[in-house]
Amino acid sequence: MNCKEKVSIVVPVYNAEKFLERCVSSIINQTYHNIEVILVDDGSTDKSYDICKKLEKNDKRVLVYKQVNRGSLETRKKGIGYASGKFVMSVDSDDWIEENMVEELAHYMMKYNVDVVLSGISYDYPLKEMNKKWYDGVTPGLYDLKNIDSEVFNYFFLEKEGENTGRGIRGHICTRLFKKDLIMGIINQIDTRIKNGEDDVCLYPAILSSESIYVLDKAFYHYCIRDNSLCQNAANRSLTQVELLDKCLRGYVERHSARGKLIRQLNKYMYVEAKECAKRMYQIKEIRRYVFPYDYLPAKCTIVIYGAGKVGKEYIKFLNHNTQYKLAAWIDRKVDKEVNVQELSVIKNIKYDYILLAAVSRETAESMRIDILGYVENPQAILWEKPIIRYEDACCEDV
Repeated sequence: MNCKEKVSIVVPVYNAEKFLERCVSSIINQTYHNIEVILVDDGSTDKSYDICKKLEKNDKRVLVYKQVNRGSLETRKKGIGYASGKFVMSVDSDDWIEENMVEELAHYMMKYNVDVVLSGISYDYPLKEMNKKWYDGVTPGLYDLKNIDSEVFNYFFLEKEGENTGRGIRGHICTRLFKKDLIMGIINQIDTRIKNGEDDVCLYPAILSSESIYVLDKAFYHYCIRDNSLCQNAANRSLTQVELLDKCLRGYVERHSARGKLIRQLNKYMYVEAKECAKRMYQIKEIRRYVFPYDYLPAKCTIVIYGAGKVGKEYIKFLNHNTQYKLAAWIDRKVDKEVNVQELSVIKNIKYDYILLAAVSRETAESMRIDILGYVENPQAILWEKPIIRYEDACCEDV
């Protein structure tokens, strides 16, 4: 590829000796060669710094810096300050990226001259040998953010303003490519007391300060889930931290031309954050319920439920107590005779009006749809709606 502009890739490093070489190897082996890799050791107490120096010696594109421990936000800030590239991205030291990530993101950055390019993320669970991909909750493509009617502002902090509170623009900074001048201007203004939401206070203000962005429906970044991952550690979650996060984001929102739409979403978003903190403080458990979303179906219609997971079980419970619809069969890839879950092929021999796919994500539902296409005469009878998600508080544990 024509590697016209240099891309600086900042890697904050803290006690990452087990994963650091894999991370940096995935960066230096990119198909886009005009890069520099800035490793900033944040006061590691293991062999991370020695590994950094070895990597620097082996590749002239690798630059190493060291500081006393200040946390990920300050470390990322220092790395961006050292960057000489026109574009900047960040990779956490225990994660890795696919070899064409920089090339893909840089292509759209230069083709459309946008301020930020956004891509998806793959959550990798090594112990479970599985991964799950997540994307931003807006339609992929080019967005002119000078237009306050842009879809981005309709689904910015929240994918929907109803019961579901999935992110519209997901709060990951490592899956984005920024113009350096933009992200540097943002990060220099951030309150360094913020320890929870470091990605949010970089990403959301950067987008709100942008004239245009490009959203990709591809996931190149592999976030590796470990029991002791920083993102799994709730030690920094407190109502004080929520207040600091709110103050930072609200300042940008209130100055924005689309503030009417954004403030409603921000209020809901911060309510969810505060609620999560309160639940941890008072050790309150919460049960997620999947509410049947097909109330538009005609009365007395006959239904097949495909899916015997949590969603399917909730739908069956609803139908067992509802006389409006008739249940023809409950099917799944895995048969369970004890609860009368039957094999997929049974739908060839029964009468029904609709087959409802009991799945949370569109990707899972599409896979289920493909499973049964060979058994149905009318594919239009196969329906999927995202379940309505509601939460119920369980009893507090004894302490």
